[in-house]
Amino acid sequence: MVTADAAGAVAAGEEPGHPVRSVGRDRRDWRATRPGGWRAAPPAFALLVGLLAGSCGGGGVPAELHAVPSPDLSRLPASLREQVGGRWETLTERIAAGAPAAQLARAYGDAGLLLMAAEFEEAAIACLRNAEALAPDDPRWPYYLGQFHLLRGEQAEAPAFFERAHALRPTDVPTLLQLGEARLDQGRPDDAAARFREALAIEPGSAPALWGLGRALLASDAPAQAARQLEQALALAPEANRIHYALARAYERMGDAQRAAAHLERRGGAAPAAADPLMDAYQGLLESALAYHNRGFEAFAAGRWQEAAEAFRAGLALEPDNVAIRHTLGTALHQMGNVAGAVREFEAALRIEPSHTQSLFSLGVVLASEGRFDAARRRFEAAIDHEPGYVQARLALADLLQGLGRPEDALVQYEAVVDVDPRRVEAWIEGANVRITLDRYAEADTWLRAARQVHPDVADLAALHETVEAVRAIRRSLR
Repeated sequence: MVTADAAGAVAAGEEPGHPVRSVGRDRRDWRATRPGGWRAAPPAFALLVGLLAGSCGGGGVPAELHAVPSPDLSRLPASLREQVGGRWETLTERIAAGAPAAQLARAYGDAGLLLMAAEFEEAAIACLRNAEALAPDDPRWPYYLGQFHLLRGEQAEAPAFFERAHALRPTDVPTLLQLGEARLDQGRPDDAAARFREALAIEPGSAPALWGLGRALLASDAPAQAARQLEQALALAPEANRIHYALARAYERMGDAQRAAAHLERRGGAAPAAADPLMDAYQGLLESALAYHNRGFEAFAAGRWQEAAEAFRAGLALEPDNVAIRHTLGTALHQMGNVAGAVREFEAALRIEPSHTQSLFSLGVVLASEGRFDAARRRFEAAIDHEPGYVQARLALADLLQGLGRPEDALVQYEAVVDVDPRRVEAWIEGANVRITLDRYAEADTWLRAARQVHPDVADLAALHETVEAVRAIRRSLR
């Protein structure tokens, strides 16, 4: 079943599998990169700061502040323990000394950001809320709280904080972009368009704002206007290949199948990168494997492969067994044309974690490109065994099986993809093509009718269905 969020993403021209959650950043795998697997402090830890905060009354400090769970620093890697511990000690000292509100706000905010980066989630959010309470005119704290909720996957909670930050700093473009993205996520394209236009009035050459406005117009059923904005965004940020999918959707709705197909072939996962000084400062807080991974991912999304690879290597120097970083390093090397280096990293990741599905899939792709089809097939099948819902692996396996002359087996995979994610239009199209190859036109007709219920506006499906119906009509006339 297609969820409301997924349907909204498709309506806005966002490729399935690439939901827009934060401008210029893809945080889907942020939890996979935890250094050593450490997590937020559990609720059982002492609520030390809350007890101390209640006794502070000097310098205009509110009597009621949020209790902050004391972080279990022993669970941190040695490289982080001193850094986080020092910030925590500064906070507790200022609380105990009854520091003025402005100083205490800064101490809470600084501690909250570092705890946020180290993924002590409950402690971080309490610190940032206290910073906002103590310094209500400082737009940084509500902005970081909004970003914090995005990092936790709590999209519904984030907009209220971004609205508070916007009220304090109405001309801040990163805040406007975040509000626009939030309204798109909520299915409010007109409100989203208004925010993106505000951003463009401040920064007329903002590719992220044009990209957002184009998707908002597409969701408002204005494909021609959307295409104009998206083409401008692409001209400003040609490396942002995610724009191609939205353009394909726009031209498809305009009836321009040729241009739609051309953009669809060039689609990718890189969105226009937005300058965000506050988040840049946050990303650089920790000298940890996680921080290096985040920096590398930012460079990767912008197509700066060498810079990304260097950041990933720095992260691996701190944590050689971090399979998420090793896989992304392999992917960056592959983008640079260093296939042998990429294979080494994927295989190293699998020695550490044999069930790492992304490495299995990536290794399969490389093996298939080298003509080692049986070896590639085994990697794709292993990825699917470990993660049955891994749509990319199923699609790759299906394409490979077709090339190996095994259409029946390929059809099984296309059907599985449609069961897992009916938005994947390529699975519908290839499933129909396999049936046509097998001379099963009645099955193809039924399949395409179901496909067009899910994708009523896809021209390729309509054209394929017309061909199938024409062949069946000719065959009936010859009986």
